[in-house]
Amino acid sequence: MSNLKQHFEDADAQKQVIIVKVAIVGDSQIGKTTLMVKYIEDKFDEEFIETLGLNVMEKSFELKNCIANLQIYDLGGQRQFAELMPTALEGTKAVIFAFNLIQKASLISIKRWYKDARKLNKVFKPILVGTKYDLFEQKDNAYKLEITKTARAYAENMHSPLIMCSSKTSTHVKQVFTIVVGSVFQIKIKSKQKHDEDEEPILEYDVIYKKKKKKDKKKKKKKKTKKERKDRKKKKHDNKSSSTDSGSDSTESDDNSDQDDEKGGD
Repeated sequence: MSNLKQHFEDADAQKQVIIVKVAIVGDSQIGKTTLMVKYIEDKFDEEFIETLGLNVMEKSFELKNCIANLQIYDLGGQRQFAELMPTALEGTKAVIFAFNLIQKASLISIKRWYKDARKLNKVFKPILVGTKYDLFEQKDNAYKLEITKTARAYAENMHSPLIMCSSKTSTHVKQVFTIVVGSVFQIKIKSKQKHDEDEEPILEYDVIYKKKKKKDKKKKKKKKTKKERKDRKKKKHDNKSSSTDSGSDSTESDDNSDQDDEKGGD
């Protein structure tokens, strides 16, 4: 029995350790640090001090063929910490774009955060996360519909999953990071997706298994070439018409000249 146990321990020791760097960005005081601490330490404290600069935590877990070491970089939301963004984004495999579900302004800010992040890292997997669902679910249906519609539009443009979570009630906290890992490693996620914003916290992640649509440059080029060909044909036709007119003028001049010569001969 001890030999069998030793065999499995040796097998685990031989597993490759893969470091997965993840960044969390978004406006200040929206629950980014709370989300990270809840996931790493399973603790919830509403009185967390605002992150000044960068806060880094990590957690290791076992996958089928390797051990993943998740290193999470929590970037302070104040714009004065923007100079630290390159550090947070360098070599990052996934970026969690967080916003407060009851602060629409923090959702609108995601556009800027995403744009700034893409300038620094072209390959990360984006994850759009709405925090404080426990407060969001108390809102009226009209507000829920408006925020969900906007968030879905952002997620679609970012080619990102959309998750609503609450660190206070532990709603979808684990799922956020499960989807991060699933997105990075293309691992099948078992959590059931949820789509009804009136009844449940949104959990939509199908997009991570779909290839991002590339802009059809060839099609555009073909259209452009067709237009250029049409323009060239028109130009050629105009030149031909102009040449024909010139030829007619020349013929008339020659005819007049011949007539003058004949008169002169008489």
